[in-house]
Amino acid sequence: MTRIQQSIEVGVPLHAAYHQLTRFEDYPRFVQDVDTVRQLDDTHLHWSSKLSYQTMEWDAEITEQQPDRCIAWRNTSGPTNAGRLELQAVGADKARVTLTMECEPNEILVAPDGDTEAVMTHRLEQDLACFKAYVEGREVGNGAPAAALGEAARSTQSEASLSQASAERSGDERFSVAEEQNFDAQSDQARRVGQAPDGLGQDAANKDGIRQAIERNIPPSE
Repeated sequence: MTRIQQSIEVGVPLHAAYHQLTRFEDYPRFVQDVDTVRQLDDTHLHWSSKLSYQTMEWDAEITEQQPDRCIAWRNTSGPTNAGRLELQAVGADKARVTLTMECEPNEILVAPDGDTEAVMTHRLEQDLACFKAYVEGREVGNGAPAAALGEAARSTQSEASLSQASAERSGDERFSVAEEQNFDAQSDQARRVGQAPDGLGQDAANKDGIRQAIERNIPPSE
């Protein structure tokens, strides 16, 4: 039996890291070669993976789970494997995740030089690095890949800014003449009444009054 331990610091609060680690169906997003994870009930999982060019399936049982502290499991079928994830806060917005696994690498991997323990150690290190990138690059509770989430976040931010600007001019609010002066100050074309926002008036009489007010306060362009 081989015992391997790896740890990494992630730039999210402790609870956010723990919450993501309990979303077992998301594990294929950051664990190599895992196709699916199905949670059968509160303590049982079914895994499907492609390792060493062969499909493998196994069942696992959660043996310990303490909120914001640890998750432990053991395989009840398939390759020999028992693991434990421990979490520790290292700041308000940072946590350390430590993974300890006891397994038989020869049951899972094929290494060209026969050193399956070294290959397994490297894979676990990469998996933790992928978890770090994933959890830091997403909003908790959103299942999109980290790269897509980055684009979505930027798009959402832009849309929110536009919505906020629009909201500031929505409803029954009307532009005053002073506001219109400032709005049109740098554009001759914008001085035309036809370019004024629709909210300035509801009928021709109002538009005529606004035209006169603008002409009194803004000299015509040369």
